[in-house]
Amino acid sequence: MDGAVISENTEALLGQADPARFRGKWKLHLRAAKIAWAGLSDDELLASEGRLDLLISLVQERYALSAPEATRRVTNFLSMRDC
Repeated sequence: MDGAVISENTEALLGQADPARFRGKWKLHLRAAKIAWAGLSDDELLASEGRLDLLISLVQERYALSAPEATRRVTNFLSMRDC
């Protein structure tokens, strides 16, 4: 999958989230992301550049979650930040 494109399944699960808006404001959300996912390194979070597909993959891998659970957690993170 091209990192700039979110899969249709992921996009559907994210519902009302606006990936482009979130990606554009990613640096503003880095501190909150680091708090939410302390197991991810600063480098990993920076490298994701707010790309939701990468963030979901990182959360899924690091915390040994299913894809739907990782997507739910990222979706909750987005909704708390009005993205």
